[in-house]
Amino acid sequence: MNGEESIVEVLGRLDGQIAYHQEREEFHARQEGFHREQRSTHAGELQKLRSHRESLAAAVSAAAALEHRPRPSTPGVGAHIAPSGRPKLARMVVVVVAERSPTEPFGAAAVAREVQQRFQADLKKPVDPRLVSIELRRLVKRGYLHVARRGRPHAEALYVRQRPV
Repeated sequence: MNGEESIVEVLGRLDGQIAYHQEREEFHARQEGFHREQRSTHAGELQKLRSHRESLAAAVSAAAALEHRPRPSTPGVGAHIAPSGRPKLARMVVVVVAERSPTEPFGAAAVAREVQQRFQADLKKPVDPRLVSIELRRLVKRGYLHVARRGRPHAEALYVRQRPV
């Protein structure tokens, strides 16, 4: 290999590299306009989406504030509701019995009707008088009620309030 051939080869390689980089520069100049256009399109979409997100976040926080405000009291909603929000028959029976006169005898059917009438909004199905009877017997064991008449196969038991429930 002589010195001139190697310089010719070097010049040929340099010419190839110059052509390659010139072509890449022209390509990227064309792409620059495209990318500038794409950037402005995406910037506009980004601004629009951020605006929608802020509006939605404000609506969600307003809805959350409405959910946490105190609800107006409605008939049938009150002390019988447990922290879980499920109505408790025992508490409903106690509320109904506590408002009875100490001299007025009552039975499980009458209490079941009154519970059904007063707390209808909270109940999913009708109150079973047999379940009310169980609660009344529990109140007898605790000393709040007195059995005025024992139950028979053809007549229900009657109770009277012995002391405030």
